[in-house]
Amino acid sequence: SSYKFKVHQVVTVLNSNGNYHSSIRLGIDKFNNVEKVQVKVFDASGKLYKSYVKKDFETEAAYEGISLFTDDKVLKLQSGISGYPYTIEVEYIQSTTGYIELPNWYISNHDASVESFRFHVSVPAHLDIRHRTLNFDIQPKVDSAGIEKTYVWEARNIPVKKRESHGFEPAQYLPQVE
Repeated sequence: SSYKFKVHQVVTVLNSNGNYHSSIRLGIDKFNNVEKVQVKVFDASGKLYKSYVKKDFETEAAYEGISLFTDDKVLKLQSGISGYPYTIEVEYIQSTTGYIELPNWYISNHDASVESFRFHVSVPAHLDIRHRTLNFDIQPKVDSAGIEKTYVWEARNIPVKKRESHGFEPAQYLPQVE
């Protein structure tokens, strides 16, 4: 059993509070591999400042000093630019084998609103997936065409979900599809 997970994320950083978006970290191990990755950084005028591919990432141990032995690694890239605003576009394809369930997809808006969200899952037409949404009310659009069935969740203009000081972890309050 295997699947491919394609991510396309565009973030505009308006000030130093959003600089953490310029640090890209992708987990890999014997079951998860990043096939393709491309990162583009645009300046305030929308002009391409720099482009990165997989060979520009550094590989390091995911759990340094925590475990005696693990194959878990992280591909990491620091892609910032001086001056604000700037935009970071990240696209990657992660292939996974030996899975039990699909990963949850969080709408990460604990510090910024989300202009557009789209989560798309394709499966063979004879299969269904079990799913639910947490912390927001949205149902997928389900379509069967030929040998494939697709589930698509879409939302626009999702406001910030402010985290309370010393409050719950983000999984408890962020909107998500699981």
